[in-house]
Amino acid sequence: MVQDNRETTAIRVREVIARELCAVVYRNGRVGRRFEMPIDHLPKEIGLGFSEFEKAIDLAESRGWIRRSRSSVTLKATGIYVAKRVLYLDSGDDT
Repeated sequence: MVQDNRETTAIRVREVIARELCAVVYRNGRVGRRFEMPIDHLPKEIGLGFSEFEKAIDLAESRGWIRRSRSSVTLKATGIYVAKRVLYLDSGDDT
């Protein structure tokens, strides 16, 4: 039971970090019509070690929020939506 709670907490923490990753790229990474940042700048921007950063970026990629290449992270449409929610730029009202 305790192990399950720890795993759930770790996943939630990664989810929060993955959402913050989207917000950082949205806020700082405008390149033409894309939101993109060099992958090596992101751990410092978020304030994480590389190991925790990798787990969060894997989660963001699995959720379909980002596209990752060897050198950069680009937000997909869902990642832009997530970033706007994190930054309170989207009211969430679909009407």
